[in-house]
Amino acid sequence: MGKWESIWNNRTAPDVIEGGNREEIFFFLKSLMGITNYTDNSGNEQCMVKQFEANLFKMAMFSKAKPSSFFEVGCGSGAYLYYIGSQEEEFILGGLDYSAPLIYSAKKILRPPYISAKVKELYCTDAKNLDVREKYDCVYCRSVFQYFDSEEFGLDVVEKMLEKANHSVAIFDLFDPQQKEAFLSYRRTVIENYDEKYKDTPHQFYHKECFLRLAEKHHCDVLFTRDPLPGYWNEPFAYDVYLYKRG
Repeated sequence: MGKWESIWNNRTAPDVIEGGNREEIFFFLKSLMGITNYTDNSGNEQCMVKQFEANLFKMAMFSKAKPSSFFEVGCGSGAYLYYIGSQEEEFILGGLDYSAPLIYSAKKILRPPYISAKVKELYCTDAKNLDVREKYDCVYCRSVFQYFDSEEFGLDVVEKMLEKANHSVAIFDLFDPQQKEAFLSYRRTVIENYDEKYKDTPHQFYHKECFLRLAEKHHCDVLFTRDPLPGYWNEPFAYDVYLYKRG
């Protein structure tokens, strides 16, 4: 991930978790990962929660039973795992992230009394080192694939995610190559000297055809969709993909 890795590892992790209710803690954990790419900050907590609820619904589609275990690649400070684990159901959770400070925060929140879920795995490593021995119903990743060095690297990670998943794999916030010029034009408009500032931290784009080939290879059904997040400045350029194992 080049320079991106040093940026994420410079995140600081507080010893005290701020917030009272579930949504406040969720948003505080999100803020530790640096929520700066919004044109409108009003109602972000509710919008993020609503979006993730829609994501959870889609991850569970076509399953004979309600999924009971979730693993997040690039879990950061554990915001989304916390949101799942703080529900009354006794879920099984796991996650990884290559930022040691963010995993430090995740380990503080992903335990009683904050959650009732059981955490099987929570470790610091690169996505390419995903341990596939422990299986989960749903394996997902949000806003991480754009930081990988190449499309090929990202697709290798998807292969591992499919090996780890019993039912579905979901990848959120993928950048569409068909929108690349519009993406760059927008960034150059809102960020002064964009090309110079980001020359060492490029964003990766993913062709949908690659996921179609993976779906065929692994006998999966595939869904391209998007549950929009109002105010998110990358929204016009992003899509989500779900891969469902047949049978």
